[in-house]
Amino acid sequence: MRAIPFTIFMLIWALSFGQASKTIDSLSALLHSNIADTLKVRILYKISDAPMALAEQLAYVDRGVKLSTRIGFERGRLEGIFKQTFKNSTLGNWAKGLESAFQGYYEALKVKNIDYEVNFMNMIAMSYQKQKNYEKALYWSNRAIEKIKRGYRGSGVNIWAAYHQSAAFYAELNLPDSAILCADKSIEAGLEAKILPALLGYSYEYKGDAYVKKKEYDLALKNYNTAIEHLKDDPFSVQEVERQMAQMYMLMNNLPLAEKYALQAYNGALNTSNPNVLVDVCEILVRIYEPVSKEKAYPFLRAYQTLRDSLFSQEYFNQVYQIEFNNRQKEEERKQAIKVEQDKAKVNMLVSLIGFMLLLSVILGYFFYQKQIANKLLLQQKEELNQKSKALTRSLDTLQSTQAQLIQAEKLASLGELTAGIAHEIQNPLNFVNNFAEVSTDLLAEMNEELDKGDTQEAKAIAADLVQNLQKINHHGQRASSIVKGMLEHSRASTGQKEPTDLNKLADEYLRLAYHGLRAKDSGFNCQLEANLDPQLPKVAVIPQDIGRVFLNLINNALYAVQEKAKMGIEGYEPKVSISSALVDGQVELRVQDNGLGIPEGIREKIFQPFFTTKPTGQGTGLGLSLAYDIVVKGHGGNLDVQSKEGEGTLFVIQLSSK
Repeated sequence: MRAIPFTIFMLIWALSFGQASKTIDSLSALLHSNIADTLKVRILYKISDAPMALAEQLAYVDRGVKLSTRIGFERGRLEGIFKQTFKNSTLGNWAKGLESAFQGYYEALKVKNIDYEVNFMNMIAMSYQKQKNYEKALYWSNRAIEKIKRGYRGSGVNIWAAYHQSAAFYAELNLPDSAILCADKSIEAGLEAKILPALLGYSYEYKGDAYVKKKEYDLALKNYNTAIEHLKDDPFSVQEVERQMAQMYMLMNNLPLAEKYALQAYNGALNTSNPNVLVDVCEILVRIYEPVSKEKAYPFLRAYQTLRDSLFSQEYFNQVYQIEFNNRQKEEERKQAIKVEQDKAKVNMLVSLIGFMLLLSVILGYFFYQKQIANKLLLQQKEELNQKSKALTRSLDTLQSTQAQLIQAEKLASLGELTAGIAHEIQNPLNFVNNFAEVSTDLLAEMNEELDKGDTQEAKAIAADLVQNLQKINHHGQRASSIVKGMLEHSRASTGQKEPTDLNKLADEYLRLAYHGLRAKDSGFNCQLEANLDPQLPKVAVIPQDIGRVFLNLINNALYAVQEKAKMGIEGYEPKVSISSALVDGQVELRVQDNGLGIPEGIREKIFQPFFTTKPTGQGTGLGLSLAYDIVVKGHGGNLDVQSKEGEGTLFVIQLSSK
């Protein structure tokens, strides 16, 4: 029997790390074993936090509350009622959630549990918020804040919750400055209490709402993005932020972005059965689609009406009214009971009033002194934080400047590597121009001789040959001009403007230039080049200079890999680098493949990190693949993936939208 608590601990640990299914079965089996009932309550609540439908989670919570009631486990009962409130509100059962919150509040008052008293004040405020009754929500949130101002220093999460919910309510009541103040206080309280970083995401969300009310959309977007970063592991909360971003873009009349975030929130809310978000985003999508396509708007209109009728039915309002009526009765009964107790206490208080006042003065003086010390210490810590923040800002500015210089150096290095290839490519058309010019000179002399003889027929034939020579001279001159123009495009700073570009031509050009550039350094190196380019590939809107740098970096790496493998003297090995293009599922896909050394599995995840390189010192900056990744993914919204097998070769796949 002594081993059972440790077994339970290990199962709960496993549940926390995602081994949900088997662990739930094991914990459920322990509920039927001979362990303490209080431990069974804890197990039921832990199972309720596991990944499963909200209704199933609520069933485990209900069992825990019933067991706590039966054995007189008051703290376990309060914890269970709190979970009932939260899960009912999330399910859209707001009336039940509100009823549970009031029930927990009065029970916390009865047993004088201040932590849960403040906790349930916050939950009552949240329940009213879900009903969009922001006046009552603000009333209960302010009651919690007043409790905090009167000296409550319990759970840091409760203090954070009171301020962050007030921020939400002030924003909805169009009092943005008060909302921002409360949001900042909630962030400060959360950091001081070292709460989970995800919880701070809610504060940034409501701060973003306040800036929307002030029409300061850049600051709103900044706070929304910070909120999503904090909440990325909580799909319910991410959906709410996306809903708020969709509403912001509606106010900005940016319908494409409003549609994007509304659809993201809609799909996420469908997957997680979140009616609170669904009803709002359906309304947004109706407003977007109705002016252009009633047929497209109709499904969302039906969903909106169904959800609205479900969430705000008359039966629901009757339930809320009855709950509030019962709450008022309980409040009056509580006040009456307090008054009776106060009357009894007055008799005893008069006897010891003078001594109590003296003692109270001493205590208050002591607490005031302690508070002064604490405030002084807080100011010192704040000043230290400000100094550290300024130092970090200076360091960040220096780092960003250094990084920009390194990136520019990498771009210049890539241009330098092309020099030999450019010379080789220009030399060929120039040789043709020189040769045809010499031949044309001889033909002119022959034509003059024929004209002197009076043989105009032969002179015309020679003139026709001259025309062909001049056309070839013009063709090869244009070829040299296009190479120079392409290199000027590569070397100049990017304008950031996208333009329709022939990616086949761009890839083929850089394949040959990179190869001849390497051959100029190592004349003994030979490599088979293949270009399987789809002639039907459409032009794609890209920044040519940037995509050219991507091709150059990937091809240079491929050539380096096969060159290094060739140096190993493997019998029968023939270096090969190939490029290919195709249109796959509406996306342009370009591949750069080699049969070189390949990338070891242990470092494959690091190759796109800045300054990571496997090349010897002086042969690589570690920025080539990092720049390529940023250009494709961040600059063009595409994908850059790598597939490699050590000893056999590597394949880089670029995917770009064809639209």
